[in-house]
Amino acid sequence: MKIVYLDITTWVDSGIVFGQHYYGKLKADELDWGGHSLERPLSREHARMLNRDSEIRIPGVKDVWHVGDMNSGFFSEDALIQCAKEQYKKIVPDANYLVLDEYGISPARILDGDNQKIIEKANALFKEFDDLKGYDCKKEDREQSDLLANQWRKIMGMER
Repeated sequence: MKIVYLDITTWVDSGIVFGQHYYGKLKADELDWGGHSLERPLSREHARMLNRDSEIRIPGVKDVWHVGDMNSGFFSEDALIQCAKEQYKKIVPDANYLVLDEYGISPARILDGDNQKIIEKANALFKEFDDLKGYDCKKEDREQSDLLANQWRKIMGMER
């Protein structure tokens, strides 16, 4: 089973004035270590917003950003996830699943994939794991957390 991971970073809600974007990389064994940065062409609205908020100023140039320019900043996590869903099978054609996770070492939410039943089972296990606070759970929940993680990995074909 081939899994592509979506790693999302953002400065939104960090207190940084220009922290208004979400950035995503697709990661898989077939890709370079750094992954594949997701980009999308700018709409008129997004080009206008970037030009208004940009710290980049070039003498004699009114706008730095134009409609259709490729940009890696997304204005919402949902827009970034939608782009990842549209692109991951183009980047890794034989991929079976898109998983929201940076490293792929613990249960995570499956965003898209070939088998809806596997997605539903794995996402239910992830929800339970997450509700326990994952590996940061209370000591008395550790056995259950480990069991859920192992079940998730088994369903995803990642048995240890």
